[in-house]
Amino acid sequence: MAPAKAAPAGAVRLQLAGMRSQKEAQALGERVRKEFGSALGGRSFDISQAVYGNMGTFYHARFGPYGEQTEPTALCTALKAKGIDCQVLSQ
Repeated sequence: MAPAKAAPAGAVRLQLAGMRSQKEAQALGERVRKEFGSALGGRSFDISQAVYGNMGTFYHARFGPYGEQTEPTALCTALKAKGIDCQVLSQ
């Protein structure tokens, strides 16, 4: 039996574009997971909520964690080429 793979650790996250509803953010996260699953390396995503002054509430799917910025930066470049806005966050 193969040893269990350690869960990724780190403080870097890949954040997808802000959506107006939690449902839209969930759908975008699922789409990215389906299309880029191997590049994500089994990382899961969660939905974060942010209020931006008078612009209102936005929801973001965030994948991670990553130990360094190299891997999520390359993935973000690939996502942008497919028309999906994203950014790499260090927390």
